[in-house]
Amino acid sequence: MGRLLGIDYGEARIGIAVTDERRCMASPVGAYKVGKTLAETAQILAKELSHYGKFDRIVIGLPLLLNGKEEKWLSR
Repeated sequence: MGRLLGIDYGEARIGIAVTDERRCMASPVGAYKVGKTLAETAQILAKELSHYGKFDRIVIGLPLLLNGKEEKWLSR
């Protein structure tokens, strides 16, 4: 069994969490400012996550407001 990568994305920041190798506990890695381009953002995240090695799965969160509704930019 390998690690899971959790991603909570938004327009300004992306939050990252990683599980231990047995998937017993997830720990926050950090929140990263989104780059000017998708490629720049991918480079930032790849650099920050490179020392974790391979992930078995990636879980992407749905960014909702506190009232449970979708962010406006998601429904464009």
